[in-house]
Amino acid sequence: MKNKIKQMTAALSAVAMCIAVIPAVEVSANALFVSYDNIAAISTASEITSDGSVTKWEGEIVLSSDVVISGDLLLDSFEVKENGVTVTKYFESLDLNGHTLTVYGNVTHHRGEILFHNGKIKIGGNYLNATPDIDSGQKAFYNTSSGTLKMVWDDDYMLVGGNFITNAFPYQSTLSTGTIEIKGNVQDYSDGNCMWNASDTNKVILSGTGNQIVHMKSRYAHFNDLEVQNANKRTINLTNEFQAENVIVDGDITIKSDNANAVISGMTLKNGTSVTFTGNLNDVADIDNIALSSDISSIVSVNKNTIKAGSSGDAVVSISGSEQKINVTVEGSTQIGDVNEDGKISVADIILLQKYLHNKQKFTKAQFEIADMNSDGNVNVFDLVFLKRKLLQK
Repeated sequence: MKNKIKQMTAALSAVAMCIAVIPAVEVSANALFVSYDNIAAISTASEITSDGSVTKWEGEIVLSSDVVISGDLLLDSFEVKENGVTVTKYFESLDLNGHTLTVYGNVTHHRGEILFHNGKIKIGGNYLNATPDIDSGQKAFYNTSSGTLKMVWDDDYMLVGGNFITNAFPYQSTLSTGTIEIKGNVQDYSDGNCMWNASDTNKVILSGTGNQIVHMKSRYAHFNDLEVQNANKRTINLTNEFQAENVIVDGDITIKSDNANAVISGMTLKNGTSVTFTGNLNDVADIDNIALSSDISSIVSVNKNTIKAGSSGDAVVSISGSEQKINVTVEGSTQIGDVNEDGKISVADIILLQKYLHNKQKFTKAQFEIADMNSDGNVNVFDLVFLKRKLLQK
């Protein structure tokens, strides 16, 4: 008991921002059905329990190969009958151990930790790290939940086909590397940054096909890189607090913010794409004008509240003439052969590739892939021949 108290005290001191107003309430999970395969892939002394409604794991789970669950998964405490006596079982942790866990339904994560270890979890439905509850006025809301994610390995990956819903407390998730891809909405109701404290190289991808909502209750919650895929003509609605170090866009999108505290420090745009801002941003009410901070119209152009990418380079824009600024990086076209990423194939690309072949030029990973004209995984004299041929055909 003393060890448990010490662990709780240490955790609370490490997450001062994670403040809960209402204590968590235990509720039972009502999923649709239970169905699971590849159970032998779990290497643990723990048990798998089914009460006819949901798959439940207890104890410390370690995957030794890929696992598929065709229903829902509950990571929480639960009660079972053993010899006529009600016994409480507890989920403690799930180590993906470099493997892939696929859940076709929803994942309810109320306690314990998911460690990725270069593994993947793919969820067809919602990820719920919050406790559905009803207040005294009979209004439904999401109460706190103590599940955590640990993404500290480069290949860590999480896919959520539905909504990503959290109200995490009191333990802190670690999102320093890896990727979280979300096709639904992002809804965080916590008073701190217990879940969304992304840093270093962690990336969140919004890959839905329609408009998506990002709702953050706390001003302390933040993204590191936020990438918008399938971007053409979509709207990303920021309905409350919002912070992102960098927003990456490949396509034409609208960012609509309902809160003047929404902060975007930087943007990365693909050549020819545009971002239109509406609403409030960076403590500026009613976005009605975006201006260049210097004469860099060749990199980005500005028309009222729209930023349009031109050629590769770095620019700075200010919102509504205020001191709040956004750093904009424009990436060139990624068409094969455009080695210098200036949006066109020319003699300059041939010269740059020749320098690389003579060890007088280093390529980034992106440039290497663009220079691999025959897609054989190498960049050599054959690619130079193909590039010259492509230029002559123009």
